[in-house]
This record gives sequence, C-alpha cells and structure tokens, in this order.
Amino acid sequence: MSVKSNAPRRGFHVHGLQHQSFPRHSLSPIAAILTKLAKHLALIACLMIVGEASGRLNLGEVAIFLIVVASVALHSFAKAIERRLPISLSCPASMPKKAR
Repeated sequence: MSVKSNAPRRGFHVHGLQHQSFPRHSLSPIAAILTKLAKHLALIACLMIVGEASGRLNLGEVAIFLIVVASVALHSFAKAIERRLPISLSCPASMPKKAR
C-alpha cells in the first residue's frame, strides 16, 4: 500500500500554476540579504542628507538621489523574489480545495 503525498512535485502544475524547479526556501536568504542591503543604503542616504545639511560633507543631490534609487531598486527586486513562488505551493495545507 503506497502513501500519497499532498506536496507538489517539481515540474508539475498545481492549481494552474507551474511549480518551479527550485524550492522557495532557496530564494528566501537572497531576498533577505537584498532587503537588508536596501535598508542599509537607505540609512546611508539619510546620513548623507544630514551630512550635507550640516556642511560636513560636500556631496551633490545627484549622489544622494542615486543612492536612494539603488535602495528602492534593491528593495523592489527583493520583494519580487519573495513573490516569485506563492506560499501555497510550498505549504499544501493552505491550498484551497477544488469546488465539486
């Protein structure tokens, strides 16, 4: 007697979505690192603004703007990685049941 698992297998369709060939947990550290890097860049941008306002640093507005844009881009990319695989694919118990 074989026991069937409810977990989706790699390469199979689940509720109309193609399951990717890599697990969700392999992307989580990358997204976490990118999010943390984005937060650090935002902090650096804030410190650059304070340094510019106090007259201690002679940076241009363009440099501050580029740091902020880099921070936003990294944060957006990290969120896109997190959304790449829906949680329902990695946790079959949370999947909605088919209508009968």
